[in-house]
Amino acid sequence: MGERHNMHDRDDAKLTSEYLRDFVIFFAVLFFTCVVGIIELLPELEKISGFCTIRWITVSILYFALVGLMMFGVWTCFWLYKDNRRYWGKGGFRFFIIEPFETWGKLIEGLLLVLIPVEFGLLYLVKLGLLQ
Repeated sequence: MGERHNMHDRDDAKLTSEYLRDFVIFFAVLFFTCVVGIIELLPELEKISGFCTIRWITVSILYFALVGLMMFGVWTCFWLYKDNRRYWGKGGFRFFIIEPFETWGKLIEGLLLVLIPVEFGLLYLVKLGLLQ
């Protein structure tokens, strides 16, 4: 009975790990889709001639929504990675085998969550012509 229970736990851990991995892939694709969306939106920022216009408001909302979704994608990938740790010893698998990621993961996450809005905020200001 105990071994059957362990096999069931191992199968559940493996299925949960696979499920979490699929979500990591989804949020990574979301991140890169937002990057492509921002790249496509940059020429529209250069065309804006005045502030407080419908075009400026619409493009700005879309731009910062994409930046927010990028940050959400990064945060969620790291959160799913941390959540998956519970299943490593129970028969689940690791998403990443890279050992430095184990020790530097929190720092990398923090840097990304700070650098993404700073970089894309500065890029926004440059494309509007407010920064040279």
